[in-house]
Amino acid sequence: MRYIKRVGLPSARPDAAARDGEESAGRGIPPPTRIYAAGIWRSDVAERGAGATRDEEVENLLLNHSIVFMALFEEAIADIGDRMAETHQLPEAARAYLSEVISDIREEAAAQWPKDRRDLSRYMADPVFDEGVELVRRYDLGRPRLTEALDDMTLVSYVLLLKGGDAEVTRLFGELQEWKGRLPRPSALA
Repeated sequence: MRYIKRVGLPSARPDAAARDGEESAGRGIPPPTRIYAAGIWRSDVAERGAGATRDEEVENLLLNHSIVFMALFEEAIADIGDRMAETHQLPEAARAYLSEVISDIREEAAAQWPKDRRDLSRYMADPVFDEGVELVRRYDLGRPRLTEALDDMTLVSYVLLLKGGDAEVTRLFGELQEWKGRLPRPSALA
């Protein structure tokens, strides 16, 4: 909330998102959630390294999903998303702030990972982890997949799409939640 006041973004009106979606559809401009999906942050997208291993894909998926899920509860991201729905723009100051928020969440999530890579590899050896990677591969969301090493703004775009009610992203995250419920208990790492 303090961020919104600092950069002076206009306050959101409850009817703005619906009206903007309707108005822009008539002009051939995609509604706000499609603008995010169409690549507002395309230049910020992390390039996937060729030849990522299965364990790297699984680890990226688990970490990225956790970061996005944790970010859903950040009030600052919700406030900025509401303002973006009205203005269709993300000022540079907002980009820097959102990147900082995601970086903090990333550090918090990464701190919970086991330090011994062998323990993590043994844990992820269960074939149920492959199901998550396959789920992600079935979706083409017009952005790097959750199985890739993603930058902060790409993760923010996933959060904003979820908050905006994007059907495909919401469906993917619902399926991923079901998949995560079938994963072996993390106590297997101890």
